[in-house]
Amino acid sequence: MIRASAKNFPSVIVIVDPTDYPLILEKLKTGAIEPDERKRLAQKAFQHVATYDTAISQYLR
Repeated sequence: MIRASAKNFPSVIVIVDPTDYPLILEKLKTGAIEPDERKRLAQKAFQHVATYDTAISQYLR
């Protein structure tokens, strides 16, 4: 679900890092999240999934 959400970042906000919660919550309260911010969050999501996939691959190896 994380990867699918990240692919749709122009219309979906994907958050994988709890340290981003306060910033995103504040931005949601005051207005919309800018496309650049959505893209940054999507990049973090893809990195998160890649790290997880690598860990599983190494375990199975």
